[in-house]
Amino acid sequence: MVYGELALLSLFFGISQGSLSSYVPTLFPATIRGTATGFCFNVGRLFTATAVLFIGALTTALGGIGNALVVFSAAFLIAFGAVYLRSERAKE
Repeated sequence: MVYGELALLSLFFGISQGSLSSYVPTLFPATIRGTATGFCFNVGRLFTATAVLFIGALTTALGGIGNALVVFSAAFLIAFGAVYLRSERAKE
């Protein structure tokens, strides 16, 4: 059972990484393709590292991980609202 689950996980992880590796570089002109692709693949690591440090500080300040996650998730709600409003404006 464990080997089957591991194979399924590997399949889906491989599909996502393979599709990103073949799709993202085509979005940029050849002169900046390497730099732009590297930036796109690694900017998430910068945000993740910042988020981990920020959650740690919020946990200490707010007295618990639950409170910190509620406050931190507000950024995602704001982004969702911005995308929604932008898509509504695009329909007009």
